[in-house]
Amino acid sequence: MVKITWLTKTGILIFIIGVSFLACAFYRSGSTNSFGYGLLEFMPLKPDAWNPDSNVGFTFPYFWAPRTLRMEIKTNAPLDVYLLDSYGMQKWVNEGKLEPTLTFENTQTQIATVEIPHRGNYALLIHNPTSDNAGYEINSTIYGYEKDLLWIGIGAAVAGIILAAASLASSWRSNKK
Repeated sequence: MVKITWLTKTGILIFIIGVSFLACAFYRSGSTNSFGYGLLEFMPLKPDAWNPDSNVGFTFPYFWAPRTLRMEIKTNAPLDVYLLDSYGMQKWVNEGKLEPTLTFENTQTQIATVEIPHRGNYALLIHNPTSDNAGYEINSTIYGYEKDLLWIGIGAAVAGIILAAASLASSWRSNKK
């Protein structure tokens, strides 16, 4: 008879935790978050202006997980659209330096699909480089697997299986002697 040790129980617990992370990743993959910025006709951006939707000078930050982002940009004049992560937001606010994660310069109508690289706060910064008022509308949708949860779940499940199997094999060998 094989004795189940605390190491085997720990491996099983780590496996269950990994499967729980995987379940969360798969559950979240079925949900989408959609949101929009601006109104093409009613919220014009003044010439050579940035979109100060808040006192920090960019759209309010959103906490995003590493998933797929689909952005649909519509404008009535060429605009520059920047996606900033936490580091980029700090650089912009503290030093006035622009270090975006994603850049769309001189765009009017564009649909882009990109991967959010890491979990954290992101914000949009929009600039009107023209000499006329420009209306804009940006619709964004986040969907897909949260890659960090997926990899944590896979890693924990595999580690749990290996730990439990090694412990059971060791116990089985010692009982066989």
